[in-house]
Formats: sequence, C-alpha cells, structure tokens
Amino acid sequence: DKQSAIDELVQLKLHSVPCEGRNEANGIRIPATCTRILQSNTKGKWCGKSLLSVLQTEFAELSDSTMLEKVLKRGLLRVNDAPITSLEVARSTELKNMDVIGRVLHWHEPPVHIASSNISVHIADLPAEVKAEFDLEDVETPVYVCDKPSTVPVHPAGPYLSNSLMMMVEAQEKISPRTLIPCHRIDRVTSGLTLCCTNPKVARLIQSRIEAGIVSKYYLAKVH
Repeated sequence: DKQSAIDELVQLKLHSVPCEGRNEANGIRIPATCTRILQSNTKGKWCGKSLLSVLQTEFAELSDSTMLEKVLKRGLLRVNDAPITSLEVARSTELKNMDVIGRVLHWHEPPVHIASSNISVHIADLPAEVKAEFDLEDVETPVYVCDKPSTVPVHPAGPYLSNSLMMMVEAQEKISPRTLIPCHRIDRVTSGLTLCCTNPKVARLIQSRIEAGIVSKYYLAKVH
C-alpha cells in the first residue's frame, strides 16, 4: 500500500535532496545502492498458470533458466512471503487471484545529470478568481513550477526512483513522500518547466486547461 511504499523510501533513504549522491565535479547523480523487495500482484491472465511459466514469460530478467535457478537457490523469490527455492517448486506452484510475487534485488539506478546542487522551483498560487470559480477558496493550492533537467524523469518509473523529479523536489521542498502530483508530461530527455501540485483538484484543473488548449506548451530545439 501507499504507506508501506513511503516507509520504504524513508528507511532506504531514497527520498533525498538533489545534491545527495551528486558528483560536484561533473553533476552526475548516482543514488546509493540498496536491497529492495519488489512486489507484483497476480494479474487475471496469470491465474491458473504455473509460477515458473509466468516468471519466464513476464519477467525479462528471469527468462533465462540459469539465472532464474540462481535466484531461486538464494531464496530471492517469494510468493505471499513464502520463499520459492527451486525450479520444481516454481513449476508446481499454481498462481491464484490475490497472490503476491516478491523479488528481492540489489537496487541501483541509472545516473542522471543535474547542473547545480538544487533544482530551481518557483511556488505560485492560483489567482483568486480561479479559486473562487472552482470552489478552491478554502484549500491550499500551491503550484510548484520546477525547472526539470534533461535526463531526469518526471515521476518514478522503471529503474528510476530516487533519480526522479518528484522525489528530489519533494525532499528539497520538505514535502511528504508521494505527495507531489505532476500536472502534465515532459519526456525524460527533455528539459523545461514542469508544473506540479499537492492537490488533486488543482492537478485536474491544470490538466483540463492544457487539454483544452487554454494553456499551451512550447518546445525549443537547440541545434549545435
């Protein structure tokens, strides 16, 4: 659940400011490695299938039988917290609805480049007339305008967690983990302003303005 995810971020120190793990000489940020347990809930199409077949077809890193056998022998794979220790057990284990597959792994993230020790963030509020129109007068509506560096993904995805914009800005601005909401997308390799907020209503309002074309995004391509 969300609280468990937050507890893990704090315990493993993955919710950290941009300068944490950053090389001042070249701006490369590499978070400290750690051990994590990644959990996957059984999908409907997996039900009734053997654990072995699902591991080999749905998890690319475990498709190789030799690698999978090593993982199993070391007790690094679990179903509902019970270790699966051999190919035979994995073959005879039939997945059911609500089963949880857990993988213990050594977590290390791809590096990103951050030009300075902080990410530039400007905090603005919605205009009073907008707050009145959308019944937001009695709630906090800060909008965080972040200057996202190239190479940094907006939100945690795939191999990126600590090295995502949301995580670093939350830590820098002393916002609770998993609180910041991106209001629009911008690709990982693209740098530029990214609007975020902590109120779902504000996020939906900004998103609707962008979709309606009331708020526009402009891209500038520099050719060297």
